[in-house]
Amino acid sequence: MALVCIDRPEATQELLSSVCRCNSHKVKFVSVETQGLYGRIFCDFGSDYEVQDEDGENPRKTLVESVEMVEEDKWGLLVVKCVDGERHDVSKGDIVQFDQSGGQYR
Repeated sequence: MALVCIDRPEATQELLSSVCRCNSHKVKFVSVETQGLYGRIFCDFGSDYEVQDEDGENPRKTLVESVEMVEEDKWGLLVVKCVDGERHDVSKGDIVQFDQSGGQYR
């Protein structure tokens, strides 16, 4: 279930959003404002909603030359070296998946 709020004052939007968050039914809230050719959409799907795609871009694939474990604790710390000329664009906190790995782990 979702509540859609269209072209309402900001105070009304905030009130409706807070009511949706307090509701035991966990109602999703969507606010839409339009002004001529321009518009704004705000979505509040609750604190349990997790964004899986932050930028809408396809996942990037990069050739890796080597992977070295530099800390052997519970989580481990890996240093990944890309093949010359390859960029990874990985940021802190990103999830990385390795496919088609070959060779040996030392």
